Amino acid sequence: MCAEGTQVANATKKATMGDSRSAGKIVFCSVFFISFLAVCSLAMSSNLFEYLDQFQRAQHRKELQNELGLSVTRSVWTGSLKPDRLLDVRSEIEPMFLAAPKNQVGRISSSVVRYIAYRYFSHKYGWRIKGFEPHRANVTSLSSARILQTQLPKYCETVLEGTLASTGFALDDVAMLLASVAQLVFDEIVSTTEQAYHLNGIAVSEPLSKDAMLGVVNSYLIESMMEGNFTNAEQHELDKEYIHELYPQWATTQIFINDIVTADAEQKHYKSNGYTRGMKRPYTFEETARLMTKISEDFGPWVNYECQNMKEALGQYDIHHTGRVKLSDFYSEGQKGVHHLIESAEYLRALGVLDETDAALGPQVITSNYILGDSNCLMSTPQYSVCCMNECDGVMGDLEKRLLSPEASPAQLWEAMGHVAALRASKPLETNGTLHNQLFEIAAQNEESMVPIHGRLFAQWLHFVFPRECMYPMTPGAVAPKTIGEWIETEGSPQVPEEELQKLMDSSAAKVPPSPQAGRKMWIIKEELMTSSTESDKWLESFVRTLAAMVLVTATMVIVVRSLGRVRSRFSGKSKSADMVEV
Repeated sequence: MCAEGTQVANATKKATMGDSRSAGKIVFCSVFFISFLAVCSLAMSSNLFEYLDQFQRAQHRKELQNELGLSVTRSVWTGSLKPDRLLDVRSEIEPMFLAAPKNQVGRISSSVVRYIAYRYFSHKYGWRIKGFEPHRANVTSLSSARILQTQLPKYCETVLEGTLASTGFALDDVAMLLASVAQLVFDEIVSTTEQAYHLNGIAVSEPLSKDAMLGVVNSYLIESMMEGNFTNAEQHELDKEYIHELYPQWATTQIFINDIVTADAEQKHYKSNGYTRGMKRPYTFEETARLMTKISEDFGPWVNYECQNMKEALGQYDIHHTGRVKLSDFYSEGQKGVHHLIESAEYLRALGVLDETDAALGPQVITSNYILGDSNCLMSTPQYSVCCMNECDGVMGDLEKRLLSPEASPAQLWEAMGHVAALRASKPLETNGTLHNQLFEIAAQNEESMVPIHGRLFAQWLHFVFPRECMYPMTPGAVAPKTIGEWIETEGSPQVPEEELQKLMDSSAAKVPPSPQAGRKMWIIKEELMTSSTESDKWLESFVRTLAAMVLVTATMVIVVRSLGRVRSRFSGKSKSADMVEV
C-alpha cells in the first residue's frame, strides 16, 4: 500500500512538473519570438528604409520629370536630372550631407536641406535662391523657395512637404532636388532672355548680328541689376544711359562678356568645317540664350573680385583686425567714389551689419556681414540674386571633410582647425587664449559636452577666428534683410540723408580711434540649432516603445506562470502527503 501511494505521488509530481515546464516553455518561446521580432525589426529598419528609398526615389524622379517637362530650349540647357549631372551635384554636396545633423535613420530634415541648398548655390554660382536665405531661420518648409512654389507646386505638396518631409531626405533625394532647382533657374534665364528680345523690339525668330546680340545680353543684365520688369522700354533706355553712374564697373563687365563670347566663337571655329570658318554667322535665339546661361553661370564667381576689392578697401580702416569699421570711416570710403557705401544706418541695421553694442566706440559696420549682405547683391530676379561669395564656406567645407560629423569635442575641433586650408586665422590660435576657452564654453551648453558645428554659437566662434570672412550670426528674428529694390518699395530711399551724414561726421564717436576691443560685447551665449528630427522619428520611437511594452508584459507573464507553477507544486505535494497518511 505504501509503495503504491509513493508511486502515485511521484507520478503526480512528474505530471505537475511537466505541466509547469510546458507552460514555462510556451512563455519562453513567446518571449523569444517577440524579442526576435523586435531585434529583426530594428536591425532591418535601415534596410527597409533603403528599399523604400529606392522605390520612392524612382517615383519622385518620375513626378519631377513630369512636372519639369523638358527644358524651355533643349539645345540651350539639357535636363539637369541626367545621371552625369546628378552625380556631379551628389559628389559636391556629399561632405556636407555626411557631416549634417540627421534623424534616427540617417536622413536629413527640410531645415537641413535648405541649409545645404543655400551653401551649394552660393558656393558654385554666387546665387542666393530666394526662400533658402539663412536669415529665414524660423522657416523649415522647402516650398518657401519661390522658384519651387511657383514652378513645382504639385511636387512641393506631395513630395517635399509630404513623403520626404515625414521620412527625411537621403543624399540622392537632396541631389535630385538641387539639380531640379538649377534646371528651373536656367529655364528662367532662357525665358528672361526672350523678354530682353521683346524689350528691344526684336522677334525671337530674327537672326542677330554680334552687336545686336550683345545689346540683348546687356539689356538682360541691366534690367536684372535694376530689378526691372522688362516691360518698360522707355525706362530701360534711361537705365542704359545712366548704367555707368549706377554701376561704375560696367565697362569691366563688358570685357567679361566679350571674353565669353570670344571663347565661344573660337570653340565653334575649331569645330566648324572649312566652308564656314571665317564667316560672320548670325546669332539665333538659341545661341543667344545659350551664351546668356554661360554668362549667368560664370558671372557670380567672376564679379566676386569686386567683393574682394571692397573687403580690402574697408580693411584699411580695420587696423586691429576686428572685422569692424567705424560707420564714419565707412562713409568716408564711400565718398571716394570707388564703392557706393551710402546706405543709411537704418537700412544697415535692418541688414544686420551694425554693431551698436559699445556706445563709447560708436556704431561699427561688421564688414563680413556688409559684404555678404543683400545690398551688395549685384543682380536680383524674382527667383534668385547674384551676391558676393562666402569665404567661410571654405572653412566649413574643410571642417566637414575632416570631421564627417555634426558635432565634435573642443579638442577635436581645435585639432581640425589646424588643417583648415581655405583661410588663415588673423592671429595664431593659442591653447590658453580666449578662443580656446570659448569652445569649451560652447560645449558646456550641451549635455554631452560637444560642439554642434552647424549651430549659431559655432558660427559666432568662427566669426571671431575669421572676423573679415565669416559673418556674425545675428539672433533669429533680429534682422529682416531686404534688397535695395525691396527697401525702396516699402521704406523709401536707403541712402543716408546728408544731414544725418554730417551729424555723424561731427560726432565725438567719429573722433575715437579704432579699438582692438571692438566687437567683444557681441559674444553672447545663445544657441540656435537646425531641426534635424522628422515625423518618422516619432513613429520609430512609438514602435520601439510598443515592442518594449510587449516584452515587459510577456516577461511579467513568465514570472506569473512560474509563480503559479510553484504554488501548484506545493499544493499538490501537501495533498499527496495527506492521502498517504490516510492510506
